Amino acid sequence: MTIEFVSLKCPSCAGRLDVYHDMERFACGYCGAEALVDRRGGSVSLKCLTAVIENVQRGTDKTAAELALIRLQKELVDLQDQLPGLAENLDYKRQWADIYGREKAYVNSKDHPKYPYMPWIKTINKESYEKAVADKTKELEAKRELAHKELDEALLHLTQIKEQLTVVEQRIVENRKLVDG
Repeated sequence: MTIEFVSLKCPSCAGRLDVYHDMERFACGYCGAEALVDRRGGSVSLKCLTAVIENVQRGTDKTAAELALIRLQKELVDLQDQLPGLAENLDYKRQWADIYGREKAYVNSKDHPKYPYMPWIKTINKESYEKAVADKTKELEAKRELAHKELDEALLHLTQIKEQLTVVEQRIVENRKLVDG
């Protein structure tokens, strides 16, 4: 009985390997690399499994990148749609902070003793008037501080959205590179 084999070189380390007719897959005795035996039309060759796995990985990465692009495009549109509303909200909060600041200045102005929210101002004494002005000043200062706090929060939110936009745009570029190869 004759044992048939073919001598080939390992695709990884070029070591001499004896490949027998019943072998389909094996590990190199020199470097340990796994190889597939490819038999076609009377010829025998070896394919390194790591190369096969890398090809599968590239295909998987490309598919994942294509799916990510679809999701990232939608995320980008959603973020871009938020920007006008955030900018409008920011302007609104800025205006109210300014209004409260101007009202506070008006209440404390010596040139305008008749404050429109206090029509009874002529009927009270100076002490009551000063207390009313101080109370109104405190109220307006609290409203102004709240408006500034809300303004800061709106600015922070706008900044976060812009940062998210930048990240999404970068990820789109990275995934396009994977898809385009």
